[in-house]
Amino acid sequence: MILKKLELQNIRSYKEEVIVFSVGKTLFQGDIGSGKSTILMAIEFALFGLGDLNADALLKTHETEGRVKLTFEVEEQEYTIVRGLIKKNNSVSQIRGILITPIEEQELNPSDLKAKILDILKFNESNSANANSVIYRYAIFTPQEQMNEILDDKKKKSDERFQTLRKAFGIEDYTIAINNADVMSKRLKNDSTWFRHKSEDLSEYERKLVQYDDDKKEYKKQLKNIIDRINVNDMNYTSLSEQKSGLELKEKELIAIDAKIESLNQRIIDKRNSNKILENSITNTNTRIINLENKNTEKCENPSEKTVDAINYEIKDFENHKTDLNDKISALNEKINVYKNTLSTGVCSICDQKANSIEFNQKISQKNKDKESKSVERDKHEKKLDDLKELLDKKQKYNIWKDKSDDNKKTLDSDNLVLIKLKNQYSDTEQSIDSLSKDLESEKLKQDKLSDISNRLKNILSHLSTSQNIKDNLSNEKTKIETQIENTETDIHDCQILVTEKKEQKQNYEILKESELWLKDYFIPCVSDIEKQRMSDINDEFNSEFISWFNKLVDDTGKNARIDEEFTPIISQDGEEQKINNLSGGEKTSTALAYRLALNNIVKKLSIGMKSNLLILDEPTDGFSKEQLIKVIDILKQIECEQMIIVSHERDLTSLSDYIFKVTKTSSSSKIEKLHNS
Repeated sequence: MILKKLELQNIRSYKEEVIVFSVGKTLFQGDIGSGKSTILMAIEFALFGLGDLNADALLKTHETEGRVKLTFEVEEQEYTIVRGLIKKNNSVSQIRGILITPIEEQELNPSDLKAKILDILKFNESNSANANSVIYRYAIFTPQEQMNEILDDKKKKSDERFQTLRKAFGIEDYTIAINNADVMSKRLKNDSTWFRHKSEDLSEYERKLVQYDDDKKEYKKQLKNIIDRINVNDMNYTSLSEQKSGLELKEKELIAIDAKIESLNQRIIDKRNSNKILENSITNTNTRIINLENKNTEKCENPSEKTVDAINYEIKDFENHKTDLNDKISALNEKINVYKNTLSTGVCSICDQKANSIEFNQKISQKNKDKESKSVERDKHEKKLDDLKELLDKKQKYNIWKDKSDDNKKTLDSDNLVLIKLKNQYSDTEQSIDSLSKDLESEKLKQDKLSDISNRLKNILSHLSTSQNIKDNLSNEKTKIETQIENTETDIHDCQILVTEKKEQKQNYEILKESELWLKDYFIPCVSDIEKQRMSDINDEFNSEFISWFNKLVDDTGKNARIDEEFTPIISQDGEEQKINNLSGGEKTSTALAYRLALNNIVKKLSIGMKSNLLILDEPTDGFSKEQLIKVIDILKQIECEQMIIVSHERDLTSLSDYIFKVTKTSSSSKIEKLHNS
């Protein structure tokens, strides 16, 4: 696990803060009470929930809501956790959190969220929201106030430490396997006893199975005799049935012949009736043809080659000309009347001068001549117009006659075709009548040949009835024996199932008994030996690591250190064991730090769940002298850890850090300032 970013909102002395972590050694330096430890609390809260953390103390004073957001990386996959606190009715509680993975975003309750994180980290421990992650507290981060508890040699604390380390080392799986094997061994023993009781009467059911098989063989002999008799009767019945079927077919054939004779008679009648109708149609068509031929003898001459439209155009032209002449004659009459009026008055109506009678008489005479000329021309037009109208009338009559004559010719042609068709139909019908008459005679001959079918069929039916009675009696006997065989087969089947079951039960007993003995006599002792050996190997390695770190941290050649079988640190002075509580503060801190560093290395090597290159040290030099501090700094520089986070009030630790954050507190608020990268 590598930490990437931490965001705080209303957490203890922090109002708003964002911390971006980097790979390497990071130091959070500040005075006591400045808010350094809050950062570590927030990280643990984000990962695992409250645990033993006090919610009231974690939420900033006078605030109703707080939040921690942590982004971290496991196996090159990035995850983000958001946990929140809310204050209601003077009580602070944890609310539902959010987990963002590379594939999804989920909102979860505190327990489920913790379970997801434990699964990601592969920590084998409880997901209770009220429980701390013990593996995290031992191997990655131990709060300052709990640092020396690691060294506690009290029986209860020693047992808790031992069981926690077994989980962190993956040794717990051996115990689980042994316990499961023991439970399984007892279960196998109970099951094998049950199967042994169930299989005790196997021989009795095997004897019954033999008896049922003998009964079945006897019944099958009886059945064979019945079947032979049935087969003989079936052969006779089949022969009679075939004869019956043949006669029934002939009976059906006779019925069909009767129907066909009736049909042929009716068809002949229909054909003859049809020809009578055809005869009438031929007569009527001939009459119509004669009448049309007579009509077409009437002749009508074409009065003109002009079309009706052309004649109408001429008439229209003459009528227009006639109208024009009438207009001119009317104009002349008006002029004459004007001249006559002038003569009558003696005064010109135009110029009001005295009129010349001679002049006006001449004008009147000239106009009268003009009028007469126009009148003569008009009369000629009227005569021509009458001639054209007469021609139009003749032309129209001619066209009507011609159209009618053409229609008659078409009808005549059509009727001639109809007449030919009717005559052909009549001829075809006559031929069809002849053919049907021949078919009728042939069917009557067939009818005579099949006249005795009914009597023959009655005789066969009587024999079939007798054979059927025999068949029914034999069938009843066969059914009775088959039922006996079926019942016997059921008994055999049931008995075989029981025999098979009891054989399987006997086999299961033998297998389970063998498995029980294998688990009890081999597997459990073998796993137990492997567990002890594995624990011994880890203990030796842990002891070597612890001694190495202890010798580096404790500058006293008279003091020696080791780890006992339960991973409790043992300190001796000049060959004599010392109580941990009798050590100085600096020696206790050194011993606890040596234990932490050794544990962190061993867990990273052994635990499939740690996946961690992270080490968090909370005031790791508490109680150290100046000389010890310088030595520890050199030692910490040598630690190979991808990411190390150190919280300390010691300013001298800045020399070993890649990244330094200054933590300060003014009034009730803490602030973090990134100073530099070394």
